[in-house]
Amino acid sequence: MSVATKTRPTTPLPSTDATARGGERQAVTVIPVLMHWAWSPLGLLLLLPLPALVAALTVPDDSYMMLWGQPMFVTGDIKLLAILYSAVILGTFVALHPLVTRSSELRVTNAQVRWVEISTVVLAWITFAAYAAWLAFGIARGMDFALIGDLLQGESSAPYRLKAFYLEPVSGVTTWAQLGILVGPLAVLRSKLTGRSAWPLVLALLVASAARALLFSERLAVLEVLVSVGIAWLILRREAPFFFKNAFAVVLTYVSLWLSLVVFFGVFEYTRSWLHYYASRFDGGIADFAWQRLLGYYATAINNAALQSQVAESDLNIAYLFQGDLYTSLLGPAAVEANRFANSLQSLSNPEFNNVSGLLVPNTAFGGLGGLVFWVFIAAAISIVAIVASRGRLMAILAYCSLGIGILEVDRLFYYGTSRYLAVIIALVVLTLTYVYASRGSSERRIRRRILSTTEPSAGSDDPAV
Repeated sequence: MSVATKTRPTTPLPSTDATARGGERQAVTVIPVLMHWAWSPLGLLLLLPLPALVAALTVPDDSYMMLWGQPMFVTGDIKLLAILYSAVILGTFVALHPLVTRSSELRVTNAQVRWVEISTVVLAWITFAAYAAWLAFGIARGMDFALIGDLLQGESSAPYRLKAFYLEPVSGVTTWAQLGILVGPLAVLRSKLTGRSAWPLVLALLVASAARALLFSERLAVLEVLVSVGIAWLILRREAPFFFKNAFAVVLTYVSLWLSLVVFFGVFEYTRSWLHYYASRFDGGIADFAWQRLLGYYATAINNAALQSQVAESDLNIAYLFQGDLYTSLLGPAAVEANRFANSLQSLSNPEFNNVSGLLVPNTAFGGLGGLVFWVFIAAAISIVAIVASRGRLMAILAYCSLGIGILEVDRLFYYGTSRYLAVIIALVVLTLTYVYASRGSSERRIRRRILSTTEPSAGSDDPAV
C-alpha cells in the first residue's frame, strides 16, 4: 500500500519539494521505500537458516566422523530444541512482520542530506583507515608478497601463519573495519539522495573485504558487505526487481542464491584448505568438496552447541552469548568458558570446526525455557526495526541493513553477540545522536511554521518525519 503524497513532476532523481511559511523555505527530498516480503525478516529466515537447519539435522549420525572428523553429539532433545527455537523465531516474524509488501517514502531535509554525506565520508575514512592499519601491522610483523604467493600456491602453513601471527587483529584498531557494514548502505542512500554513484565506494569495500577473506580466512567480512548493500539497494526503491516479481521468481532467485553461496564458498576455500590439503585426500572435485564443506559449517555448529551444553560448567551464564577478544577482557567468565570449550574441541572433537550455533547458544546461556524467551525478544526486536524501516525512517533502515547478516547466519553463530557487531552498535548509537541533532533545526522550524500558520491561510504541509 502506498502512502498518499502530493503530486510532483516525475524526474529520474528523487523529488524535492519546498514549503514556504513565515518567509522560510525548507526543501524536502523524497525517495521511495519498499519492504518486500522476500527481504523482510521472514523472507531472510526462509532464504538460508531454515533450509540449512533442515539439511544439518538430517545428516546421518555416522557422517559426522567420516566427513568432518567429529563424533556426533546432537541428541534428540537438541534437535527438538533447535526446531522449537526456529519455530518461535518464525512465529514471531509471522505475527509481527508477515509475508506482505509495504511501501512508503523516506523524506529528508537538506540538513539531513548533508548529514548522510558527512556520515558516509567519516565512516568510510574510519573503515579504510582500520584496513590500512591492519595491513601496516602485517607488514611490520614481516608479511610480504612471497608469503602471499605461498598462500596462492597452496603452501600448507601459509593460511595459518597469516591468520595467527602476521594479520592477528589489534583490538580497538582493526575492529573498526567492521563499519563497512554501515558504509555500504550509507553510500547507497547518498546515491539515492544526491545522484552520486555508490559503486566506487561499494567496490572499494568489496575489494578490502575480499582481501581480508583471502588473507585472514574470514569470508563473513565479504558477506557482511554484500548483504547490507543488497538490502539497502532493495529497500530504497519504488518496486521490486523482476527476480522478485512473483512467488515463482522468488523461489528461483532463492535457489540461485544458494548455488551462488556454494560457488562463493568454494572460491575462498580453494586457497584456504583445498590446495594444500584436501586436493590430494578428498574423493571428488572442488564442487563436491565446497558443498560438503559448506553443509559441514552448519551441521558442526549445531553439533558444537550440543557439545558445549554438555561440557558447560553451569547454565545461566550470559558469557556464552559473547565472542571476541573485547568481550573476553570485559567478561571474565567468557575467557574461562571459551578455554573450556576449546579444550573440549581439542580432546573430544575437531578444532578445525569451532563455530557454535547461534540458534542454540541461548540454551547454554539461559536454559531451554530461558532460551525460548530470549529468541522471542530478539525476533520481536528485529521485527520492530523492520516495521519502522518500512515506514521510511532513515536510522531504522540503516539498522535493518546491519541486522540482515545476523538473521542469515543464525544457524552458524550468534552474530549480534560478537565483538565485530559491537563496533556497529556503537556506530549506530553515535549516528542516531548526530542524526537527531541534524534534524533538530528542521523540527524547530516546523514548530515555528505551525505557530505562524494559525494566523495565515493554510498552505498544506509536506514536512519530513524525523
